Amino acid sequence: MAEEGPEIYIFDGNDEFAINESINKLRSRLGEVTIADMNTTRLDGRSSSLSQLRDATAAVPFLAPKRLVIFTYPTARLRESRSRMNLSTF
Repeated sequence: MAEEGPEIYIFDGNDEFAINESINKLRSRLGEVTIADMNTTRLDGRSSSLSQLRDATAAVPFLAPKRLVIFTYPTARLRESRSRMNLSTF
C-alpha cells in the first residue's frame, strides 16, 4: 500500500470568513476540539522562521491521524527582501 503524503491547501483572497470556514472544516477532521487544538499549529510568516515551519510540519500527530499547520502571510519575508534590494543595479 502506498504511503499517504501531506495534504497542502492554499487559501488566497479577501474572503476571510470563507477561509476560516474552510480551516474549521479541516480542523473538524482531527477529532474532538481538545485533540484538534493539540494538533494545530499557527505560524505567521511575518515573524516565524523557516526552522519553526519545518519543526511544525515534521511533528508527529498526537492521538489524531494528522496535524494541521496554518501558515499565514507566507510571502511576507519575500516582500521584505525585495523591498530592501537596490533595484538600481538591475
